Amino acid sequence: MLEDRDYLRRPASAPGPSWVVLLILLNLGVLVLRQLFSTPAFPPAGAISVAALQKGEWWTLFTHGFVHADWWHLLSNLALLGVVGGRILADVGGRHFLYLYLVGGWVAAAASLLLHPLSPMIGASGSVMALIGAYAALHPDRSVTAGLGAWVPRLGAAHAFLGLLASSVALELFSLATAAHWSIPFVHHQAHAAHALGLITGWLYARHLRPAPAPLYWREDFFPQGLRRRHADGVAANRRSAPFSPNLCPAPARAPAPALSNDDFLRQSVDPVLEKLYASGMASLTEDERRILQEAAQRFGTHKN
Repeated sequence: MLEDRDYLRRPASAPGPSWVVLLILLNLGVLVLRQLFSTPAFPPAGAISVAALQKGEWWTLFTHGFVHADWWHLLSNLALLGVVGGRILADVGGRHFLYLYLVGGWVAAAASLLLHPLSPMIGASGSVMALIGAYAALHPDRSVTAGLGAWVPRLGAAHAFLGLLASSVALELFSLATAAHWSIPFVHHQAHAAHALGLITGWLYARHLRPAPAPLYWREDFFPQGLRRRHADGVAANRRSAPFSPNLCPAPARAPAPALSNDDFLRQSVDPVLEKLYASGMASLTEDERRILQEAAQRFGTHKN
């Protein structure tokens, strides 16, 4: 039924976090080496600035993202990288993950140098914010507070993205307006514009990668637990199929397996597609595999008024 079964015959490979672990180790190693072998200086070696680029120090385009002021600066960035990095790596693959990380850092640095040409920039916050923006684009309805306890209100990734973006813009405007009068470390020593542009860059990049049948992928409780639970509870027959816009998700020309029972359809058709989805991301699915997911949504989806 599935035309491309090669991925099932290949030996299982380790999931995505290898690139995340490598980036964490690189950032940790740079700070340790700076503290062991270099004397405190401002700006620190590897920082990007207008003056450094004018002198031809092009390598700072790559090094500034691995230089951090102190352990608190480093660990706050690495914590966010560890939370969202593995998920984004599994979603988009290693190549696009690195593009997101690098391009997000470069756009963030450009924004910071444009607004503050006399101030050098260091840190991976622009790259990390790009990953957060990509997460919001790929999982807009996924709750980012689900693991904090039942008493914490649920906050979707899209709303968290908008909150972060609005606060970054507000802090940058406040910093520009008050820089001549005050010096508040959290406000005036942070690259808020870099954070905002990093978020927007990651969101736009991931929106470009997101496949056409987005309503399927937006369902927080669809793959695979929600699908199996709704079937196991015996309520799928009493619920209407989830609607699909004919413009976004055209109806398939033929059903993948109209004669199969629900159990056989899950085992023979849906399970292999879910394996490939989690191994290689949504972009790797063929047209036939996407038709199978559409058929699964029509069989087991839930419509909410």
